[in-house]
Amino acid sequence: MANDLQRIDSLVKSLSEVTVLMAAAGELSTYRRETCPYQEDSLCTLQIWTSQDEIPQGIGEPVQVGGEKPQWCIKPSPLYCALCIAPLEHRIDDVEDKASDDPFSRARYQITCNSCGSKGWIATNIKCTKCGRETYWGWWPKKK
Repeated sequence: MANDLQRIDSLVKSLSEVTVLMAAAGELSTYRRETCPYQEDSLCTLQIWTSQDEIPQGIGEPVQVGGEKPQWCIKPSPLYCALCIAPLEHRIDDVEDKASDDPFSRARYQITCNSCGSKGWIATNIKCTKCGRETYWGWWPKKK
């Protein structure tokens, strides 16, 4: 009897944790759907299937799209959108593209000081072309 009560208590705690998880997934999913580049008319276009049978169970409601050659998309479940990493990969790609376009950031790790041998502590003189003010931009070691 005591063992059954412990199981019920554990089940009730697990249920409340799942409820909190699903509420958080719903909130995150709403945000992700608003910013997702793969969301069109409530459908996830990240992956398209040729038949409904190919769609994994539980990820969303299957929807047939297309004319001559019908294809299948999903109206994704909130949990599926919350767990999706495609938007993050897209943002990481953007950051990597911007960083690779900046030759100065690459120079930080390619230039070694001939005097002390340090690497990464470089700066360059920057001048405002409107007002003429000069300053430095770069990386400095922390002061001790």
